[in-house]
Amino acid sequence: MFRHTEYRFPGTCDRVVIDLRGACVDALLDHPDAPNDVWAFGIVRRETGLGPGAWAYLDGFDRLRRLRVQVEAPAGWVERFRQLPLRTEVELEAARLVASVQSALSPWRAGDPCPVPAAQGSVAGKVALVTGASRGIGAAIAKRLSAAGATTAVTARTPSRQASNAAQGVEEVLAGTVSWAREHGGTAEAFLADLSDPAAPDRLVEEVVGRFGRIDILVNNAARAVYRPIEQWDLPAVQKLFNVNALSPLALASLVIPGMKQRGFGAIVNVSSIVAAHPIGPPYGLFERASLTTVYAMAKAALDRMSTGLAIECVDHGVQVNSISPSGGVRTAGALAASNMFNGFPEYAEPVETIAEAVLALCEPRDPMITGRVMTSGALLADLERPVRALDGGAFLDPFATIDLRDEALPATPSYP
Repeated sequence: MFRHTEYRFPGTCDRVVIDLRGACVDALLDHPDAPNDVWAFGIVRRETGLGPGAWAYLDGFDRLRRLRVQVEAPAGWVERFRQLPLRTEVELEAARLVASVQSALSPWRAGDPCPVPAAQGSVAGKVALVTGASRGIGAAIAKRLSAAGATTAVTARTPSRQASNAAQGVEEVLAGTVSWAREHGGTAEAFLADLSDPAAPDRLVEEVVGRFGRIDILVNNAARAVYRPIEQWDLPAVQKLFNVNALSPLALASLVIPGMKQRGFGAIVNVSSIVAAHPIGPPYGLFERASLTTVYAMAKAALDRMSTGLAIECVDHGVQVNSISPSGGVRTAGALAASNMFNGFPEYAEPVETIAEAVLALCEPRDPMITGRVMTSGALLADLERPVRALDGGAFLDPFATIDLRDEALPATPSYP
């Protein structure tokens, strides 16, 4: 069986790579990137569900950048892809190529749709520890968990943090997360911890358990995002980044897992990044060449592998461990304040409500249990057929929250040959 093959379309600049990684078939298309002032708009912006086990990733110009199909994905995803508006013949050929590879693997296919866990419980009454919760994704996750009934222990390095783009009016306060939770009827308390300090996890867990008695849910969201060429890194800087992004999550997990096993339930969610995935190339796209994410991505890749490893150790004890990434850029207050972040098109970024809803889903007790998965927020919610809710649990209306392309949600589209 081949592991990797490449197909080039004559007369075009598009390149399709079929990469068999475990039980997935991937096709990647490299398009000419936009001019420098809007280059980021050409990277993946939307994750589109094509049915259980199949996703299309479109950039800000609605061009297909990637198809990912699980080997066991049921038939029907190709037709859903064909119904997407404005698909080119190159993209349709890529879909046909992926389908042919999937079909060739039929002896290994289960033949049934991917199972969707149906029986779920509630996080009400559970104690959740959320790191990096003063702002952005972490604050949104803490608020969503609190609104769903969890007691939330939120932590950050300082109680009040002035963002680097403070001239844009962004101020991030850990106390604000706690206040929001309490104003909406929840129970929350702030704990300070600098997770670049190797001694911080022990102190933090001791304080939270001393206050609330236990930790049922751990969300490792704290992150140190530094992007620079390899010549500008030294070992202390790498160590500090790894302490926050990989080693402190491991330490926190090792401290809370014994109690979770003893009680027969626990949920650990590690918030990762799509940059942890191995880039396909050469040739490499403009984003890969310009993003300088090598060290940051190394740490996030370690976090993903930690998730799958701990899932193996915990699966027989009712403890679920998963890694989840936003589907692309996230519409946080800090990112919106950075004038160049979304090239003037913030609506194409994922709202914080999407990743918060996905994390909540992974924290809920389920039978069968979701564990050992490394996924993106849109993919999870599509598989669960779960709508995005507002942080307070109310209705949330945003066309870019998740793109649901199941039959009943498809708009009228032109026919294709």
